[in-house]
Amino acid sequence: MDKSKIAEKIAKLMALGKSTNPNEAAIALARAQKLMEEYKLTADDVSLSAISEESQDLPSMFRSRWLYTTLCNSVCQAFGLKCFFTFRNDVIRSVTFVGPHERVAGGTYAFTILSRQASFVKKEFTKEYREKNLPDLIDESLKELRLHNTLLRNLNEFPDLKYSYNSSLEDLKDSIERVFIFSDEIYGKVKRKIDYKVQKHSKAYLLGWLRAIHEKVVDFAVSQEELLLIEKFMETNHELTSMSRAKSQRYSRSEMEAFHNGVADGQNGIELFHGINGSSTSPLTLEHK
Repeated sequence: MDKSKIAEKIAKLMALGKSTNPNEAAIALARAQKLMEEYKLTADDVSLSAISEESQDLPSMFRSRWLYTTLCNSVCQAFGLKCFFTFRNDVIRSVTFVGPHERVAGGTYAFTILSRQASFVKKEFTKEYREKNLPDLIDESLKELRLHNTLLRNLNEFPDLKYSYNSSLEDLKDSIERVFIFSDEIYGKVKRKIDYKVQKHSKAYLLGWLRAIHEKVVDFAVSQEELLLIEKFMETNHELTSMSRAKSQRYSRSEMEAFHNGVADGQNGIELFHGINGSSTSPLTLEHK
């Protein structure tokens, strides 16, 4: 039996040592002491056996720092956990939640559900935003690349496209092929501009959605003793470095509108809340609205 299992067994015996039955308490404490001596375990080893960790891969859509910190902080506050992040080649790869066993299990479950729901709402927003704003996105991208006037001027020869060049990506590509020599390269640049703009608005929306979820979280009541145990576990098992402060977000007017739309949708979305008896130590659950 490995030492972690032994430590858990000792912790259970020590809990029995608080029994109101003197004989039962004495026997439990004697067994606990014997096991500690036999396996050379300290009181700290036994205390830390109540703490565990579990890592979860971060989906690529959460690579933005504001997104992954907002998501993971919500889980930590709701379940009374700590977390740290793992990077590879300066890219965020995973999050590790640390805390009491049962709460780590609940936290990782909540993380999975929130991640899936976030992926769904982002996909829906992205699709709707692109369809609704495609003509403006095309015109803005063409203007930024200084191609707009040239395209419209030369489309006078093609009346069928002059008023429909921005109605779809297919018409845009057809229009560019009629006017420019290096049409594939130019269309690629315009398409990347459009995708970038859509992505920025999708990120703003998703951050608003996550912020709304975060604002509804009721902090789990963690004792100072438990907090110190979690921190000691992290110090003992990992070499952690502090993260630099994140840069503030700057949004355009339309991006800010997307952010507020995300907040509104998030307020009617998933909730992390305490159990039906209202106790701060009750297991937390997820509710879809």
